[in-house]
Amino acid sequence: PIIIVSGMPQVGKSTLVGRISSAKPLVSPYPFTTKNIIIGHIDFKYVKIQIIDTPGLLDRSIDEMNEIERKAIAALKHLSSVVLYLIDPTQEAYYSFERQISSLKTVEQLIGKEKIIIVLNKIDKTSKELLISYENMLKYSGYSDIVMISALHGINIEELVYKAISKYDELYHTNYKQFLHK
Repeated sequence: PIIIVSGMPQVGKSTLVGRISSAKPLVSPYPFTTKNIIIGHIDFKYVKIQIIDTPGLLDRSIDEMNEIERKAIAALKHLSSVVLYLIDPTQEAYYSFERQISSLKTVEQLIGKEKIIIVLNKIDKTSKELLISYENMLKYSGYSDIVMISALHGINIEELVYKAISKYDELYHTNYKQFLHK
């Protein structure tokens, strides 16, 4: 299976990819550190997964996107994959929750809602009340696949990978899940 990690800058995409795969993307406290597609591999139980770290996407139309963002869009559009769309729900987020949702809607228009798993990252830095509020907003907007993680601390990562494999099986009529129970 192929998993693409997407989202706006500074939401933890490279941190997640670096934690769970063979890739070691550069992580920094400023946006647009990732300038190219970075590919890593995950050996999860008996399943080999390709994971792709994409450059951050801004909340704007494709016509306004730069070359770096267009690389991310090309990966999203043309690969048979599941997309983990990371959102930073913290009060200190580089971009507001509303802007992150607007960017999510742009991605959704390109690839459809069915390929997307929403990942609320940095749960260790966010109040439970705020997380529940955001989760309810997302569910009200029609998103049912939502996972809360901390990429930095490894919280709920196995659940996230399992959900991505299940979603991949569902979308592409594969049966990778059978290997997870051996």
